[in-house]
Amino acid sequence: MLPLSKYLGEFLGLFCMIAAAALMARKKRSLAAVFDMLDNPALLLVVSIFTIMFGLALVVGHNLWTGAPATIVVTVIAWASLAKGVALLVMPGPAMAKTYRAFALQPLFHLYLAGMFVLGAWLAYASFTG
Repeated sequence: MLPLSKYLGEFLGLFCMIAAAALMARKKRSLAAVFDMLDNPALLLVVSIFTIMFGLALVVGHNLWTGAPATIVVTVIAWASLAKGVALLVMPGPAMAKTYRAFALQPLFHLYLAGMFVLGAWLAYASFTG
């Protein structure tokens, strides 16, 4: 595993675990914050710009599609982050809220975050031990 892949896997794995646990602990507030953000164009713009910056930095620095599975997962997370940032920027807030509802964000909130936590735990483990 390349040093950059190892570092990003450790970082993203721990981030996913911490963020998922914190969001799960405050489901009501977390969902309210997401949907409130979609009703606030200024906040949505700022969040989308930072999400694009984060995703683009990861894609430019780590666009590796071969190697250890953790290396590929880091690249997938990078592209997913960039895609989400672009979607937040170009889609109006109500359209994004409709998308979240179509994915059943509210009823499946804990399931999505449990998946994020497990992925983060696996990525952190694979990166710290790889």
